[in-house]
Amino acid sequence: MPHDLRALVAGAALDAIALVEAADGTTNALALPAPELFAPLYGSGSAERFRAHARGLGLEPVSAAIPNLAADVDTIADLHRLQFRVGPRTQVALHALNGAA
Repeated sequence: MPHDLRALVAGAALDAIALVEAADGTTNALALPAPELFAPLYGSGSAERFRAHARGLGLEPVSAAIPNLAADVDTIADLHRLQFRVGPRTQVALHALNGAA
């Protein structure tokens, strides 16, 4: 949802690195005040690595609790679990997948 992204970007606008952490400690979304601050730190435990990276740059890490961005969508099962929170095109695709099964 656009308002979810605006909420995340608001943290970067405050000269901070804003992130949304998934339940497993990975990073689902990230906003930076400048593109050159990016480092490829994804993977297991990445949220903590991004927070440490921010501190190393002298920036404040801001953890944002944004449910629509925190939910993983790595598998079809994830999409089915979130079916009423996904957009209309994803819902149509899920319906088509259900019909093909």
